[in-house]
Amino acid sequence: AWSLVTGAWQMDADRVWITVFAGDDQVPGDDEARELWLGAGVPAERIVGLGRKDNFWQAGPTGPCGPCSELYYDRGPEHGCGRATGPDGCRPGCDCDRFLEFWNLVFMQYDQGEDGSLTPLPQQCVDTGAGVERVAALQQGVHSVYETDGFKAIIAAIEEWTGASYEAGGIQTKALRVLADHGRAMTFLAADGVLPANESRGYILRRVIRRAVSHGHRIGIEGMFLERLADLVVAQLGDVYPELAANRDEVARILSGEEERFLRTLETGTTLLDECIARVRAEGGAEIPAADAFQLHDTYGFPFELTQELAAEQDLAVDEVGFAGLMEEQRQRARSAAGKGGGVDMDRVAAFAREAGFADVDIISHLTPKPKKAEKAAEPEKEKKEATIGDDFERGLLESLHQFGIALAFLKQPPQPDPRHDQAAALKLRDLRIRDRSFHAAARIGRRHFGFERAQVRVVVLAFS
Repeated sequence: AWSLVTGAWQMDADRVWITVFAGDDQVPGDDEARELWLGAGVPAERIVGLGRKDNFWQAGPTGPCGPCSELYYDRGPEHGCGRATGPDGCRPGCDCDRFLEFWNLVFMQYDQGEDGSLTPLPQQCVDTGAGVERVAALQQGVHSVYETDGFKAIIAAIEEWTGASYEAGGIQTKALRVLADHGRAMTFLAADGVLPANESRGYILRRVIRRAVSHGHRIGIEGMFLERLADLVVAQLGDVYPELAANRDEVARILSGEEERFLRTLETGTTLLDECIARVRAEGGAEIPAADAFQLHDTYGFPFELTQELAAEQDLAVDEVGFAGLMEEQRQRARSAAGKGGGVDMDRVAAFAREAGFADVDIISHLTPKPKKAEKAAEPEKEKKEATIGDDFERGLLESLHQFGIALAFLKQPPQPDPRHDQAAALKLRDLRIRDRSFHAAARIGRRHFGFERAQVRVVVLAFS
């Protein structure tokens, strides 16, 4: 690290500071790393010991972990808090922007158990790397990564078609940063075959898309725009990452589909949140109540993170602890209902359906148990299907809202019998590794109750995804 930074990159060695793990009750201070840095020629006064929050790395509550040593660059007093550097002054660990961390060396030497215990790893190693955009910012002498040549190009293009100005500050600057960063992220994720979902990497994509859409509309972008944003990314990076250009149409389909669904939620959710903020201010409060945040999230599909962000811009907090408690209560109700073998949280199901764009009448007509009519007695097979549809939904699809959404797609999407669609859909389903249980449950519902042929089932699942 020291050789590359001070040699090939020719950074000023006198402006590079080092942090090491200072130690705590469980792990001793990393004197070994400190001695190595001293041996490399770093003065003792520029080696700072910090605690576990800053200089102990772990990927999660369990697994490989260890102390780490980081490299910081002193960008000068003009970026700082006004205090002189030193043990009692400004140095790495200060909350100001003077010292930028750009390289981390993690000494993987422990395995953390569920009880918090640390066991030495049989094979220890160093996990190291630098942030390429932070290095670029330092090398180019700019204050922010958004001012590096890579980001400036896409921000300039967004400015041109939105009319917003990066130099304006405030909401415009923040929105342009979000669009540039999230535009790149969502384009690469979609090109890799990630689909918006409520869990795992799909949830990351969903959050990125929704935050970008929200910020775009806050600076006056009307209608759908993510396809155009993705095209900017493809135009600027497609020569280096050819998979972006190769999957351009698929990226546009994925992003536009999620954008269209969220736009229905955004208008309603924003209006309700504005009303809530006005009420809290009128009452002299400083926090959005958990019940309001929960209703926005659960009934209207408005992301909790977006509620937090918009509230913070109005100098208001959100009752995060209370919200988490309400979410846990909901999960408990769902588990209890599932354990009884007959309950389904229909309120949550209906909320998801509305977010996906289905009208209340559609939800009611297809999910409300249908009374048996006398004239149906002569059609026992059809009557049996009507009677078991609720069971099939409950056992097969309502195990997750995503599966429910696939079933709803059968009600909304027109069949496409063209065999070319079937072939493309089958290949895509294989590539996306859609879970067998989810696909088969949805396929059963489609064939038995909505008259879809096998080919149409695959196409509709793909269309919804």
